[in-house]
Amino acid sequence: MEYQSYNPNNLNSNYQKFPHNLFVPNLVKVLGDNYWEFAATFDTLQDVYDYIKANPEINTKTFEKLMSVKAPFQDAGLPFDQALEDLVNDEEKEFVNFLNLVQEISSVKQGYSPEYQTIKSVSGGHLNIPDYIRGIPECYESTEKVNNPKFINIYSTLSYQWTTNKQQVINRAIILISIINALEKNGYKVNLNTFVVIQKNNELINILVGAKKVNETTDLQAVYKTSCKIEFLRRILFRVLETLPVDKAWYFGYGLTSDEEFVRELYNIGDDDLYFGTPQELGIRGNLENDFIRALAKLKLADKFDVQEITSEIQENLKRLVK
Repeated sequence: MEYQSYNPNNLNSNYQKFPHNLFVPNLVKVLGDNYWEFAATFDTLQDVYDYIKANPEINTKTFEKLMSVKAPFQDAGLPFDQALEDLVNDEEKEFVNFLNLVQEISSVKQGYSPEYQTIKSVSGGHLNIPDYIRGIPECYESTEKVNNPKFINIYSTLSYQWTTNKQQVINRAIILISIINALEKNGYKVNLNTFVVIQKNNELINILVGAKKVNETTDLQAVYKTSCKIEFLRRILFRVLETLPVDKAWYFGYGLTSDEEFVRELYNIGDDDLYFGTPQELGIRGNLENDFIRALAKLKLADKFDVQEITSEIQENLKRLVK
């Protein structure tokens, strides 16, 4: 598909109505091939909800079937309207069960607290009265951090293969939360980026959904709703896709989930960043203890925290749960 212009007026009305959510299509090169990138970004789940509730224009020329609405329950979960309202619903029984499981397994402890040391000088800071009375010149005190926090970006995909089962996605979310906890307890400030990158011929869809900034606590409900609920991917994000002016080729399927190598190059993920892939990429098969061990081995986190310590902690908690 070729575009004569990328002026939003020549695409669809959504690019005028939602300039803070949609980016004008851009030509990018990934792994040596050229793609037209259709990108959308949402700061929060509320932002996703507001976008869809505003009735954006649907690309019916391409998406005649509208699988976000018409896909059967076994493929996409709860009906579209209910899935949309659940984005802002705080009273979900399944989330309460998930939260209890996370708290039992992950043993969330106090996060990292930087150490401080006292610096004495002839001026500045607070006056140390005893030292001043004794005539000590360096009688002013101030504090400074001994260890400054480190920063790490986690890129976590929200898409997965059709054959993935519910236990795999739940285990993946628990492992993600546990790793964030471990990083924060070891002095890291974590920025969590959740995304969907899918391809079809020479086009790619890049949807970003805000999850956690470096100075925020992990929103466990947001992690659950985006990572564990099949409806978020196959109803909500598919509806976002249906509002984009992509080519007719998407009519025959909603794209192929991009693999780690592709995403790393697209996002320019550095060696110090963490790519948290699909359950299949992480070796997550459905048994939480084994999944945890395989995922840690895949992610190679030994230089960031004590892998054996967190593994032993998880194993002990799981043993206690099954007693």
